[in-house]
Order: sequence, then C-alpha cells, then structure tokens
Amino acid sequence: MGDHARVGLEINGWLLQGFNLNDPTVGESVSNVLGVIDVFPIRKIPLFIRGGGGLAMYQNNRPEESGGTGYSWAGGAGYEIRFTKRLGLAPMMEYAYGRFDDVRNPITVETGRHYSVVEFRVAAIWHFGKRAGM
Repeated sequence: MGDHARVGLEINGWLLQGFNLNDPTVGESVSNVLGVIDVFPIRKIPLFIRGGGGLAMYQNNRPEESGGTGYSWAGGAGYEIRFTKRLGLAPMMEYAYGRFDDVRNPITVETGRHYSVVEFRVAAIWHFGKRAGM
C-alpha cells in the first residue's frame, strides 16, 4: 500500500488450560484471526502503529460449559528490524479485546463473555510483492 502503510493477517491465541489427549474434558483456549493495517507515520523511522479487527474463537472442553465465536479488535505499536529486504522482526506492544456469543441452553446461561489483554511480543514479518525496500 505504498511507503506509509501495509496490510496483513494476524493469527494468534492464548492457551488458558492445556489440552490433554488422554482426557478430552480438559482444555481451554482463545484464538484470533485479524485483518490488520500498519501505518508508518515517519518514513525514515521503522516505527509503526497497528490496528485491526476480525474473528475471536473460544474453546472450552469442560462438559457443562460451552465455547463460542465473536468479534475481536486490536491496536498497538511496534518497531520493525529488517534482516533482509523481505524478512524482519518487530517487537510490539498491543491491546486486544474480544467478545463471544452468549450461551443459552437448558444446562447453563452465560452472557457477557469477553477478554481484554495487553501483550508484549515479537512478530516475524515477511514482505511479499515486488516493492520490499525500506
């Protein structure tokens, strides 16, 4: 998208309780698939601001509980360190929020399910296409 912005796909998640192949009632996780846009406000400095939104998925294997899907959004900032014209690493700080569908069935009623998290992480970035100079 030119010299000042790029679009991408972010896939991430958090394991809240480890899954167990010997006990199918154990395990809990949150996963996200987001479309993101990074904006570089100052072209000479590889600092970027990120925003995006997409799908949030919650999985819970406990017998009397339920998983769900919903929406998520995230916003943050990072600094890209290039190793080659196409490959880079970016330390980032990001705030993410997601909300899941309500569960209403004869066994249980769950409403207002959501998450809110601040992350510090390192992202691997691969530049596709002909223009990869920075």
